[in-house]
Amino acid sequence: MTRKKILILRSNPVSPDSRVERTAQVLSAAGHEVIVIGWDRNQNLSLHEEHGYGTLERIRIPAGFNVGIRQGHRVLQFWWYLFWQLLSREYDAVHACDFDTAVPALLAAFFRRKQRVFDIFDFYGGGGKVPGWLRPVIRQAERLMMRLAHRIIIVDQSRLTLIPASQQAKVVVIYNSPPDVSASTLKSPIPKTSKLRVVYAGQLNEGRFILEVATAVNFLPEAEFIIAGFGPEHWVTRLKAHIEPFRNVRWIGKLSFLESLGLESTADVLFALYDTAIPQNRTASSNKLFEAMMLVKPIIVNKGTSMDIVVSRYQSGYVVEKPSEAGLVTLFESLISDRTELERRGRAGREAYTEHFSWQIMEQRLADIYVK
Repeated sequence: MTRKKILILRSNPVSPDSRVERTAQVLSAAGHEVIVIGWDRNQNLSLHEEHGYGTLERIRIPAGFNVGIRQGHRVLQFWWYLFWQLLSREYDAVHACDFDTAVPALLAAFFRRKQRVFDIFDFYGGGGKVPGWLRPVIRQAERLMMRLAHRIIIVDQSRLTLIPASQQAKVVVIYNSPPDVSASTLKSPIPKTSKLRVVYAGQLNEGRFILEVATAVNFLPEAEFIIAGFGPEHWVTRLKAHIEPFRNVRWIGKLSFLESLGLESTADVLFALYDTAIPQNRTASSNKLFEAMMLVKPIIVNKGTSMDIVVSRYQSGYVVEKPSEAGLVTLFESLISDRTELERRGRAGREAYTEHFSWQIMEQRLADIYVK
């Protein structure tokens, strides 16, 4: 195998970003030199860090998160800087994460005749903060990036329908699976209690039904809800204000990946709920689904996402029609009264993880992309 210098590009500061960091670790372990380049929008992190996988560099351009087209000029500034940097520096391959790094990275690498990988975490033409009139333009631009790429990575088999038939031969499916970590080696920041524990540890955003879960748990003295993660400051402020009067809901802030797994290992049930009114959420494939499977925990998902297909097929959790406070109260009450069913579904998820979704399977697929 030829040792390559691989640049992994991401439009956040990678502080943390579990999928990016796992990708870097796999490629480093395969013998490649890895440099991760992220975007520090808040301009408060170090420009250069050394990690076990290699080097992390950050580009400092001020901008907000999840603000859509209002800061489009900042995105263009980031693209311009990244494009010229990739025209001049030495590397063998670019691994562009999502559309907002693919445009400058794949174009520059195309002109330089370097290997090009387009890793699609989410399809930007599918909604979110993108105005309706702009979505067709972005969809066409995403398809152009697919044509420029040598390989396309998607996070769920269901997303293959979003790839043009002419490009599907390039596709590799790498699920958002975590490495297999023994629960006995993990440490939780909060000890387990006898209450039904619901945990959310991850990205905090609109449309994840976190406030609804908090309100539902508040009605149940036999349950508790622990929240950890990071997200836009205005949303975190709103979350804290919402849960302040709740006695059995706790906010513990940002955790590392292993700390998050430690907290999740003490849960009785996890959840990954998405607003399916947003088109891109209909093919959502949350890492929480696979973390639950690995940790032998059942998970709650909603219909209309690709996750409900997996959960139903392997009986690894619970599928709700449309999340609501009343419906969640009823579900949590049933879980409190039947803990043995929680355990059974957790074990079913673990079997599915081992046979179909383990990170050992995924890392081999990833490493094979860079063999030639």
